[in-house]
Amino acid sequence: MRTILKYKVDSQIVGLVEMPMGAKINGAGVQTDNQIVMWADVEDSMPMEKRWFRAYKTGADLGSDKQKAVAIVFIKIQERPEPLVYHIYEIFKDAQDEMTN
Repeated sequence: MRTILKYKVDSQIVGLVEMPMGAKINGAGVQTDNQIVMWADVEDSMPMEKRWFRAYKTGADLGSDKQKAVAIVFIKIQERPEPLVYHIYEIFKDAQDEMTN
């Protein structure tokens, strides 16, 4: 069945996410306790695959991993006059291999 699923993304570490093959990221947002999440359009009958994601604040060092941007998240914190902006990146396969070896 084709459906939309939600996945958590960590802003401090590269997060492993298991999702059905071919999942397409629709967007991202913030839920309770400022937890960054992303939603994906998935076919739940597909086999699962491991994918790596990370959220970076604007101005953060992206490092040298091969990656691509998949979503932007605006987080409004009451003590700040302007929202924090996070950019969600997916880490490419060859960089994933280096992290797991």
